Amino acid sequence: MAFIVGKKNTRKIRVQIEVQGDFNEVEKQSLDVEFKVLSVGQAKVIENLQDANSETFDSEAAAEAIFDAIVNIDGLKDETGASVPYDEKTRQFLIDTLWVRYPIMRGFWSVQV
Repeated sequence: MAFIVGKKNTRKIRVQIEVQGDFNEVEKQSLDVEFKVLSVGQAKVIENLQDANSETFDSEAAAEAIFDAIVNIDGLKDETGASVPYDEKTRQFLIDTLWVRYPIMRGFWSVQV
């Protein structure tokens, strides 16, 4: 198969989330996250924000930058099973929930490299 030279602006990835329950129970769920594809320079800025040895280390700024690269998330539901849109309120909930935040951040790097 030939390599197609062209720039795709977004990529999707299925992110696996482990939802922690009572008594250390774990339920596996997934989200389909669509990220913007960043340039090397843009990704390097985020990488430096995540690097504890970097002068620009700022893990919160890195998380914000990664979540800014999200175009959409499919698979979000509320307690009743109704679909939830990826909006600012949902974004803030996800970024503030560590067991969701870190898998999404790992998914970001998977689609960038």
